[in-house]
Amino acid sequence: MELPLKMVKGDSFRRKITFFDGTTRRVVDISNWTLFFTVKRPEYLDKDDSVAEIRKTETIRAGQGTSGIWILEILPADTTTVKDVQPGLYKYDVQYRRPDGTIKTVTVSDFEIAPQVTVRTT
Repeated sequence: MELPLKMVKGDSFRRKITFFDGTTRRVVDISNWTLFFTVKRPEYLDKDDSVAEIRKTETIRAGQGTSGIWILEILPADTTTVKDVQPGLYKYDVQYRRPDGTIKTVTVSDFEIAPQVTVRTT
């Protein structure tokens, strides 16, 4: 599945990601799964994740994943304070690791970071 995403540098970003069984299209329980969201420059796709512009990792606690929903949240600091991410077009993917060791990439697509205009917050 390809789903291009776009955010403004320095803004808060939230996206609901729902996990479905590939055969029945029913929502799956993602409890105890570790979820990964990674954004990289296209020329760095074959490099280690340490070069990623944005990295999010979350393990869903037991009983918390029965809805199959993960709320991906990117904080303003993820694109400004922690690493000065430049506006541009990147690639992202969403991947999971189940407790049995199964690893699967759910989506790979474009991720655009638009420049911010307002930088004051007060």
